[in-house]
Amino acid sequence: MMLLLLVLATFALGIMAVWTYAAIRPRLGAGVGTAACAGLLVWALSYLYAALYVHAGVLVYPPRLTWLPVA
Repeated sequence: MMLLLLVLATFALGIMAVWTYAAIRPRLGAGVGTAACAGLLVWALSYLYAALYVHAGVLVYPPRLTWLPVA
């Protein structure tokens, strides 16, 4: 069950990355700055994604190091 949750979260993170860029492109214009803003937002959300791994029991590194940036 947790593996399915992780697969769905990975898919959602990828869709969110594309959607974020598409949503801010009309406001900021096409270019490196827009891609950097979208990338930073998705990078920040990936910390929450890493917390899902710890919750699922996939321990790559200690849980304390995962939840600290999320907080």
